[in-house]
Amino acid sequence: MSTKVCYLFRSKKHKEFSIEKVFFQISQNVNSLHEFMPYRSNLKGTVLNIFFTIYLRFKYRNDNIIFHITGDVYYLMLILPSKNTVITFHDCGIILNNEGIKRKVFFYLWYKLPLRKALYITTISELVFRQLCRIHKEARNKTHIIYNPLSYV
Repeated sequence: MSTKVCYLFRSKKHKEFSIEKVFFQISQNVNSLHEFMPYRSNLKGTVLNIFFTIYLRFKYRNDNIIFHITGDVYYLMLILPSKNTVITFHDCGIILNNEGIKRKVFFYLWYKLPLRKALYITTISELVFRQLCRIHKEARNKTHIIYNPLSYV
């Protein structure tokens, strides 16, 4: 049985899909699946997305799957198996653009805890790599910078 990559995307209800465009282009060259989270990542949607991801783990339990969290839904790392999951960080905007309790929730659920659990981390730039290392020092040893493969138009 060949290995498949299951790309996990944020909900289609988001208006911007720059991250998805990058991974759709990459996925044309690998054996892959795409799963969009059914809900936006607000409080209720995050909880429902977690249940949906539990369903995905069950659905693909007998398949040779590598999950790839492509952005925005980093909290899914808390549910997925570390040894079969790659997480790609594109920026740290969620915690840089929020304050107070909302910032703390995003900091822990989107960054600190997923970084701690992840074995395989990629990021798209040196800047994001440095930001992740400030959040979790051990990220330095398990993060690889892979620049987006899209050329300027």
